[in-house]
Amino acid sequence: MVEKEIEIKMADGVCDAVLYEAGDGKKRPGAIHYPDIVGIRPSHRAMAKRLAEAGYTVLLVNPFYRTARTPVFDFKPNFGGDERTIKRFGELTGPMPPEAMERDAATYINYLATQPSVSAAMMGAVGYCFTGAMALRTAAARPDRVGAIASFHGGRLFVDGPASPHISISGMRPTTIRCRRKPLISSTPRSPRGAGNTKAKSTPTRSMAGPCPTTAAPCTTSRKPTARSASSRRYSPAR
Repeated sequence: MVEKEIEIKMADGVCDAVLYEAGDGKKRPGAIHYPDIVGIRPSHRAMAKRLAEAGYTVLLVNPFYRTARTPVFDFKPNFGGDERTIKRFGELTGPMPPEAMERDAATYINYLATQPSVSAAMMGAVGYCFTGAMALRTAAARPDRVGAIASFHGGRLFVDGPASPHISISGMRPTTIRCRRKPLISSTPRSPRGAGNTKAKSTPTRSMAGPCPTTAAPCTTSRKPTARSASSRRYSPAR
């Protein structure tokens, strides 16, 4: 597996990123990996590499390039109410309104599409916590090139107002979305409960540990859900 440190010219600056490709000359589907609020670091490099080893060319991006290059924190964040951490959270996410997310997503897709290691197959995108919404907006920005997205412990996927991430995918052709410990949702309308003896089923994913924190605290991706309530779980920061 080849790991390349790259830079992508964006409308609002330069995004530092990492490209993972097999290096064997074969073309594979492309995928975008959006790290959580702490940004690119060893745990997310490992996850992106693992995805690439499964048969994809993966682009691990720094979504917060407008504010800082990697590392985006110059101190150890504490999501337990630490004022310095909360302030930094705002600095990183403030320049990222919905339209900026979709504009960035389209640029990432265009970049991947030009790579010799990327096939013409539909691409995918995965986001964690704060960037779970970016995964949805990636599908909305380029429905012609994105066929699958995943949001792990995504935050603020459903909010009041027309800019809610889930609204951005309404009207799209069927697209599967995984939301950790949430029902499997699709842009395809479902039959009402009981209509035609069809019941809407909830299909939780089983790859994330811990609930979705409102402050976008990073979590590991190794444990399976247990019978304990979400409120009783402890966060396990991935470094």
